[in-house]
Amino acid sequence: MPPSALSKLQSAVTQVKQVNVLKSTQVEDSPAIKVCVRVRPFIKEEVEGQRSGGECKLCIDMPSETQVRILNFDDPDDDSRAFEFDRCYWSHSKDHPFFATQETLQTELGEIMLEHAMNGFNNCIFAYGQTGSGKSYSVLGGKDEERGLLPRVVEGLFDHFAKLPQGATYKTLVAFMEIYNEQIRDLLAPADSEIKKLEVKQHPVLGTIIPGLTEAAVASCEEVLNLVDYGTQMRHVSATAMNATSSRSHCIFTFKTSLTEPDQPSKVSQTHLVDLAGSERAGRTKATGDRLKEGAAINQSLSTLARVISELAKSAKTKKKPNPPFRESKLTYILKESLCGNSKTVMMAAISPNFTDYDETLSTLKFSQSVKQVQTKAVQNAVNMSSVEAQLRAELNALKSQLQAIQARLMRGAPKLRDVQWTDLDLVRLWSFGGESFWIQSQRWLPPGVQMVGAYQRAVAF
Repeated sequence: MPPSALSKLQSAVTQVKQVNVLKSTQVEDSPAIKVCVRVRPFIKEEVEGQRSGGECKLCIDMPSETQVRILNFDDPDDDSRAFEFDRCYWSHSKDHPFFATQETLQTELGEIMLEHAMNGFNNCIFAYGQTGSGKSYSVLGGKDEERGLLPRVVEGLFDHFAKLPQGATYKTLVAFMEIYNEQIRDLLAPADSEIKKLEVKQHPVLGTIIPGLTEAAVASCEEVLNLVDYGTQMRHVSATAMNATSSRSHCIFTFKTSLTEPDQPSKVSQTHLVDLAGSERAGRTKATGDRLKEGAAINQSLSTLARVISELAKSAKTKKKPNPPFRESKLTYILKESLCGNSKTVMMAAISPNFTDYDETLSTLKFSQSVKQVQTKAVQNAVNMSSVEAQLRAELNALKSQLQAIQARLMRGAPKLRDVQWTDLDLVRLWSFGGESFWIQSQRWLPPGVQMVGAYQRAVAF
């Protein structure tokens, strides 16, 4: 076979393998948290020297769409370390055969999340990594083709709604918050409103809730994107030596949907898109004052997240009941269901390709490996409204029957007014119930459903 033909054949085989990997990644529905890795390009701070002294040395390799390798140039005896994940995205250079764009993420992750939401499953995707690793770019992105997962998922959601059959109805609520210095801030609250102290509560039926958090009802994609733009402007962002637009808070965008189709159970879902603030070292960010305080709060909550993941991963191996410290951080408390409960969860690990960030990148990859062991218990949130209505009606009729039986017993045991001897000092209360009048001496004998006629302090003749 000619070399050119052999080359074309090998290329075709490679493409088929890539498609098969992609299909298996999309179809697979494992209870474990799905872990993806994305490698960003070199950024301005690295090229100009503020972040890495002007030295840009690529230490990441991606031999397949499910594997990344990290190289240690300082230790020749240290072989490259390889890590396997559900999916790996190479966004460092466009000439790479596995190059992934923002649209790639939407096609492989966003569309699956939308499918889950439309079928009544809860979703969560959270971006994790060191400061300046590209987390906010993946979740929020920029303009036009640079849009991130959040705006693309919102657009896709209303595209799905537009294709619903005639007679179908839907409702959507959105919320946007940040956790800044361990305080929850409502990013959709009016700018001139008083800042409310929001706390996480555990409801016996609704689960984890935040009373007072704005949940805006929306009817179009434009409304949601306007709220996203408003909330993004309200978020805490500052410049550090490692990132010109460093997120100083964890950001959580949530949309809840309720979908009802004719002769079908109603499907409800809740989806979180989480942009975590990046872990950072004060020596490298050169943070002082408020920036230093913010960095300490960020690292503290991320440390709690790491301990929660470690405990959940350990219990997955030992099959023992875990006791993760969810309540030690607002972040982990809010994401409790997404980390081990009713949710289909994806973690996006954003890593730097620069050798200067070798230690942080290695730490992120190791943490991502532990996340792969954590399992959730996603169930479909489908409610048959006709059966619920029938159940409520039956319960109402049963309660009415019980009430009538109680009232009948009270009527049989209540003496008539004409059978009572009165004096002028008696306090007599007259009651009317079921067409009969009877007397009562104490409020504690008041039968359910009776109506007071009046009160007198003298004998009444009947």
